[in-house]
Amino acid sequence: MIIDAHAHIFPHVQGINTDGPTRGAGYGRIWVGDQQVQLMPALNEETKFASEMLIAGLG
Repeated sequence: MIIDAHAHIFPHVQGINTDGPTRGAGYGRIWVGDQQVQLMPALNEETKFASEMLIAGLG
């Protein structure tokens, strides 16, 4: 059996890709260039996923 288990932990969204800069837009959304994308469920005011959030979800 092969299990692919990994997690994306990020304190905030701030980067750049071929479509332009990326930045958090709140409630799971991010700006990619001039377009807004729903990246995660709209659970938190800030678009971030801290390690504490992962641990709390496992309990």
